[in-house]
Amino acid sequence: MNDIKQKINRAYELLSNVQLEGRHAKRFGAAMQELESAYAEAERAERELITLRNQIAEAAKAKAGKADTAKAPAESEATDGR
Repeated sequence: MNDIKQKINRAYELLSNVQLEGRHAKRFGAAMQELESAYAEAERAERELITLRNQIAEAAKAKAGKADTAKAPAESEATDGR
């Protein structure tokens, strides 16, 4: 994800130093806005990915916790000799 954002930043930097006049300036401005929009979308996707990864990790921890809880009584009964 960082590679994509770096490429967008680099393209924006390259284009931001170009001076255009007339009808091309409007198109150029629209292209710059598209780059800004693409960067914002990449950041949004990255945040969603991080959120999903955190949710998966939490679900795995919860599942592991339930498995440990379910095993605990069986182990204690075995050690009691019952």
